[in-house]
Amino acid sequence: MASCTVRARRTRGSALVMLLLALFAVATVLLASAYALDAAGAGAQDAARETARLAAAKARLLQWYAQHLDRLDAADAFPYAPDAVLREAGLADEPGLRFAAGPRGTVASRGGWRYRPLAIWLAPRADDRTSFDAAGVLRPDPQLRASVVFSSEPLQQAAYAASEETLRTLATMAELRFLARLRADPDHDSARNWFRPADCGLVDDDFPCTEAGRPRPIADLMASGRPFGAAFSRPLDTPPSGQRDGLASNAWGGANLFDNAPRNGEPQSPHVMRFSTITPFGDRIEIVAVGPVE
Repeated sequence: MASCTVRARRTRGSALVMLLLALFAVATVLLASAYALDAAGAGAQDAARETARLAAAKARLLQWYAQHLDRLDAADAFPYAPDAVLREAGLADEPGLRFAAGPRGTVASRGGWRYRPLAIWLAPRADDRTSFDAAGVLRPDPQLRASVVFSSEPLQQAAYAASEETLRTLATMAELRFLARLRADPDHDSARNWFRPADCGLVDDDFPCTEAGRPRPIADLMASGRPFGAAFSRPLDTPPSGQRDGLASNAWGGANLFDNAPRNGEPQSPHVMRFSTITPFGDRIEIVAVGPVE
């Protein structure tokens, strides 16, 4: 009888130990899961903060890049050291932030523009090895967690388009003036070239003449009494969108030009006048105004 009682007590003790072990195992799993969830949550928060930091830095860099668009992509070599870029863009105090500019690329269509791949990242260590290769591909450090790769191409493309549109505006203004002078002419002589009058601009409201191969700046048409004087009377500190100095300059700050000199081999009619500008890359953008015929 006593032996049975001892065995029963031993059985109950073993069961209690097993229960305690099971509870301990469950608690361990729950604690591990909670820790993993906390770690995952903290990691997600860190990633979100890094993403936000890089997005803000990219916006600041693009704003700075746009202010120096005429020279940053003009040569093969990038003219600034990475630390200088961050300093001038107001990002020097951002912990761990790095910047790199890749090799210059070319868009050949419509005369072309140049651009660079750009990158910013948060360096994972002091001897970070992230860099662009010769093909313009960012090669990250093995420990790199967060980076943003972008390009100056949209900025250069917008500058090209704005400059081209300004030249179209100038050409349209010249065509409208040609038409107005033609209609006001008592003889209504369609053979007369109102882009290049016989007196070559000796009369104040006529176009001045250019010499062959020597275009003149649009500013020569902007003076009081000149053909575009009234149109250019608006302040140059409030230029059209995308332009630095109104219609007198392209989006990079270079001068817009006009040319009404006849060219060898060109037919005498219709009469034409050319408006052009030179990009920072040495390419010419040209729009031709054509004298209306009635």
